[in-house]
Amino acid sequence: MKSKVKNETMKITESAFYDMINHIGSKPSESGGAGFGYESDNVIRDFVPDYNAMTTRASYTMDTPFLNKEIKERWENQRRSLLMIAHAHPYGSSKLSSPDKQYFEELLNNMHREKFYTPILFTIPDGGLKVFPYVWDKGSKQPKYVQLEIVADDYREATKTENQAPDKEVAKKKAEKANRTYVIISNSKESKPVLSEKVSSFLSIILSVAIVYGIVFFSAFYAIKFFTELILKLI
Repeated sequence: MKSKVKNETMKITESAFYDMINHIGSKPSESGGAGFGYESDNVIRDFVPDYNAMTTRASYTMDTPFLNKEIKERWENQRRSLLMIAHAHPYGSSKLSSPDKQYFEELLNNMHREKFYTPILFTIPDGGLKVFPYVWDKGSKQPKYVQLEIVADDYREATKTENQAPDKEVAKKKAEKANRTYVIISNSKESKPVLSEKVSSFLSIILSVAIVYGIVFFSAFYAIKFFTELILKLI
């Protein structure tokens, strides 16, 4: 069993947690979504389901345009940033896959923050709900398995302090921060096709070739027959 990092937690509000498990935990793997909050305390306060993601039982590819729009709007309206991407794995696979690790490492390298949360979930249809909270520290090659802490929705509410601008210097700093907080998710996580998809593609190619050869063969056969009858009539 994995050992959790002592005293380090992934904090998420009650409403965000239940939104996450109601979306991800209620259906077979793989599905996912994004978590938002303030960079000052790294508490995940909102969960946004990724309804239109491309998924199979072995892969999850995010709806990039949708999530980019959410990132922009939540920063402009609430000053909340993208802090988490969560997704489900098939039961028994509680660790991030190699494509997961590559994607999240690249993502964090392009973000102006020190950590990012990447929890894995097991779902109820797959055998039972379970959450495995991981956090990536900037510059790290591996995620850390930490404690999960569910907090009240008004936990250390940061809105009052983060949205105030008492003087021009603070306003200037906020403008600079706004310019660097946008995170454009590149769709670099590419899943290898599962075996059934490969077999289906191969059979489709064989069927197409067979149809083409069939058309050519029968066309040639009837053409020869037609010309032979024509020649016999002329003779």
